[in-house]
Amino acid sequence: MEQGGTTACLLSASRQVKALPMFAVDEATARAIHQAYQDGGELSGVVELRRHFPLITDNARARLCLQMIMSWALPTPVPEPAPQIRPGACPASRHRRAAARPRHRS
Repeated sequence: MEQGGTTACLLSASRQVKALPMFAVDEATARAIHQAYQDGGELSGVVELRRHFPLITDNARARLCLQMIMSWALPTPVPEPAPQIRPGACPASRHRRAAARPRHRS
């Protein structure tokens, strides 16, 4: 945006954008942390969290992270679908079909 030959600055140069450190937690790790918390309480949950994330060295920060992870609802495990058996693929069904066919005698 130009005004009288100068460019107007929309953002203040003194304003700093702070990037907060973040980390990702996969489902297996979240389950392990949940299990440790449920089995042994908050301290066990913090120990499990710090075992998976050794760069979190502050117990207060680890406790905050634990509280966030514990607030997540874990997805329920999806049962694997039962294997589909083709008609006639089972050996027992072959015997039943053979017994049901009329035998032709010449």
